[in-house]
Amino acid sequence: MDTDFSNHRAARMLQSAVVVALALTLNLACAAAHATDTRTPLPPGVAVIVNGEAVPQSMLEALLQSRLAQKEEPGAAPRAASADERRQALDDLISMTLLRQRAVSQGIDRQAATAADLEVQHKRLLADRLTLQFVRDARVSEDDLRAAYRELGTDARLVVSHVLVADEAGAREVISQLKRGMSFATLAKRLSMDPGSAQRGGSLGTMAASGLVPEFAQAAIALRPGEFTQQPVKTEFGWHVIRLTSKAPLPKPSFESVREQLLASLRVARVEAQLKAMREQADVKLLTPP
Repeated sequence: MDTDFSNHRAARMLQSAVVVALALTLNLACAAAHATDTRTPLPPGVAVIVNGEAVPQSMLEALLQSRLAQKEEPGAAPRAASADERRQALDDLISMTLLRQRAVSQGIDRQAATAADLEVQHKRLLADRLTLQFVRDARVSEDDLRAAYRELGTDARLVVSHVLVADEAGAREVISQLKRGMSFATLAKRLSMDPGSAQRGGSLGTMAASGLVPEFAQAAIALRPGEFTQQPVKTEFGWHVIRLTSKAPLPKPSFESVREQLLASLRVARVEAQLKAMREQADVKLLTPP
């Protein structure tokens, strides 16, 4: 479902493009710096010197490990960085150092907002490190995996359409018009807040039920081909009126094909259980209700 994502995605893409362009510009400057400094020996434990500032090798290694961890499945064994990954990390570290130096020269490091952001990032970093430790320590046996596989429900291939509106009253009006014989596609094009499917008469195409939010999937599976929901369906996206075109059972995947997914899911469940226990045991006082 495409609702509310287009503008956010465009803004993120624009922001990323600006950052990438700036990084490329700085990296070109860094490449020139490398060309002039290759004969200068570096002190032990120093990765690079930028405008007289020594950047420790440990910082480069930390950046590399962080990037490698993001590319791997949770709990996967660590691997060594390739030469290209190491070169890119070094260039990015130089860019970050240059940007930090400029920010300090402009007093950005002394701004209250900067201090608050740094505190949030510090808390997030520590939380992420502990979470990774929880994931690595999570013990999942073969019996656990087999039990999780047995509990996997059947899936279905659905061809569905929907009209998405902001409130229940709007959804009930759509249902009322459908009962009076109005075309589902016409109503979707005119009223749906989901711009992607609205242009296709509400069609979401062919989807696995497991790929839909639970409330939507449950309502769609309960329909017979050609039927639409007689009651509005509420999800995190809004209120839906759903029409089912066809459905067919999907064969259960083999154990080996979903083994890694099951392993990751069970590890996450163990981490969530630990966090829940920590919250239950914590002394938390809310000064201002959320």
